[in-house]
Amino acid sequence: MDNRMLLKLTLVFGSLVGVLFLLVLILGATRPLTLSDILTFILFCLLFGWVLFFVIYKATFAYFWDRRARRLRHPQD
Repeated sequence: MDNRMLLKLTLVFGSLVGVLFLLVLILGATRPLTLSDILTFILFCLLFGWVLFFVIYKATFAYFWDRRARRLRHPQD
């Protein structure tokens, strides 16, 4: 799985991770949040979600996907 395909997946699913993280931060806020706080949280959570998803996915699923693809491409009969 190349990085271009993983970046496409990251934009979709990393955004979902970021939104879930944002909900956790907003629901756990101990003081009322201003609009600038919320905008900062949105930007931080999206970036955090994208980076987290890309790194974890690349280190786990994409690695094993590539191993399986190589094995299927060159069967050892």
